[in-house]
Amino acid sequence: MDYIDQSDHQQAPDSAAATRSTVSGAERRRKPGWRDYTAFVLSSGGARGALQVGALKALLELGETPDVIVGTSIGSWNGAVLAMDPTEQGVEKLVNVWRTLTTSRILLGWEPHLPTAAPAFAGAFVVAAIRRVTLGYPSLYGDSGLRQVFNEHLAHMRFEDTKIPFRVIASNLSSGGLTVFGRGPVELALLASAAIPGIFPPVRIAGEIYVDGGALESSSIDTAIEMGARRIFVLDAGYDVTPELEDELQMLVQRQSRNGRSSNAHALAVMLERTATMMGRFQLDRAIQRVPPGIEVHVIRPTSTMNEAALDFDHAASWIDLSYEQAKVTLAQQFPTRLAPRTDAGDEVSDARDASATERDAEHDAASGPVAQRAG
Repeated sequence: MDYIDQSDHQQAPDSAAATRSTVSGAERRRKPGWRDYTAFVLSSGGARGALQVGALKALLELGETPDVIVGTSIGSWNGAVLAMDPTEQGVEKLVNVWRTLTTSRILLGWEPHLPTAAPAFAGAFVVAAIRRVTLGYPSLYGDSGLRQVFNEHLAHMRFEDTKIPFRVIASNLSSGGLTVFGRGPVELALLASAAIPGIFPPVRIAGEIYVDGGALESSSIDTAIEMGARRIFVLDAGYDVTPELEDELQMLVQRQSRNGRSSNAHALAVMLERTATMMGRFQLDRAIQRVPPGIEVHVIRPTSTMNEAALDFDHAASWIDLSYEQAKVTLAQQFPTRLAPRTDAGDEVSDARDASATERDAEHDAASGPVAQRAG
């Protein structure tokens, strides 16, 4: 397997080692391969990634904490914030990030003086898309908005800075395979993972071209297993099948407005994104079927009845609250006897069972090592 290192093989800063050393064995005792070694796998889904945030809040409140995080597309952005602080406080930071996002900021890279729902502004998204297509750009929208978000909340972040191992999934157009990023600067990996084909521009890294990881794998369960996870929580924010969605797709095909107003995003962008998320759900369902015996998988699929959810960043706050309540119900059904986090006694049982496991620092270094590039 080829190793992708965006740092040009330079050593990570000393601060990264210091960060790792703050996570002592007493604080995190689970090791790769243990039955309780837990991965959070965060799927693609565009603006629907806000649904993952509410689900993460419910998981952390239940006492479920990740030992590793694997993210694809918007899931990689959520994962980057959480990997820096995999606690309830870290989730609150993520909530605050989402409250700063708007559709115009993400798609256009600037904030309007008018509400984005105003008829006078609705055409700005279409005009921007038409202009880029006319000028020969490979996407309807640029990535200046995504870069702004990164610089505001994750500036200068490296994979080595995270408190727990973190992986980003992207699709390599040059090789036709899947690439897992795990070392060096995070920015280009996140931009590549979220580069929805036709909507955001592809990203060049080390001479090769990358697009959204969801093009090949919306939720990389395989990567989590390879990292030693034996309990996996998949937070799937992808495709929803609802009557509202069907009605909207029919209107888009027939070029009709909805409730007297036109769609904010270009209809082509909506169709491209919906197609990608549909493919992601198909791939995830089959990935779950391939999970080997002994791996515990829990899928949390918050739903939104809102139309245009995958490109509509203006309703993040309400989606976070909605998914939080939905996830609490789902988790209560999956863990009916779980009323509190794991006890120290429970951890001690695991320690006795796996006394020969490596120390936490060694675990982090190994998990942050070579990344895989799998053939498509």
